[in-house]
Amino acid sequence: MRFLVADDSAVDRQLLASLLENWGYEIDQVSSFAGLLPRVASQNYVALFIDIVMPEDNGYNFVRALRKDPNIADQYIIFYSHKKTALEINYGLKKIGANDYFVKPANEERLKEILSQIPGVYFPITTSDSSTNSDNRAYSPSQVREETEQSLSMESQTKRYRGVAYGKPKAQDQVNKEKPQKTSKLKYRGVEID
Repeated sequence: MRFLVADDSAVDRQLLASLLENWGYEIDQVSSFAGLLPRVASQNYVALFIDIVMPEDNGYNFVRALRKDPNIADQYIIFYSHKKTALEINYGLKKIGANDYFVKPANEERLKEILSQIPGVYFPITTSDSSTNSDNRAYSPSQVREETEQSLSMESQTKRYRGVAYGKPKAQDQVNKEKPQKTSKLKYRGVEID
């Protein structure tokens, strides 16, 4: 699976590319939009990560031009930008037509969320992840969802087995209910009243 990262900032571009490469994806990196539309048309990119603020043009204009080309109009687009207000994000998604929005700097958790939204994309569970499996396979979002549901189902069965789900009181709770509650005495001007 191949992604394209278009960003004039070498640091931001490399950070995102390194996260994707660590998961085994192929990455093409560009620092400008010059000649990018024909390249997108000739390559089979899963998604494009597009910076909005670029020196010669902006990501909004690039995505508008891309959406007008019937050969690549359905390309999955993710804006990758420091612009993070609700107005800017909504503008990018609703007015321009991006599929998702990724606020810089790149972070692993949000990137996994984004990848899980792209149809047909599988993201690996790395060995640093607590939910890794023994053969380190990649999972699709539906597989992750299914395994999570199975895990939750098993957990609820375990709780039912232990009596927690049925609301059975513990022995200590029954003892505490049998003890009379202490009533506090009222004081009026320093004198206790029964």
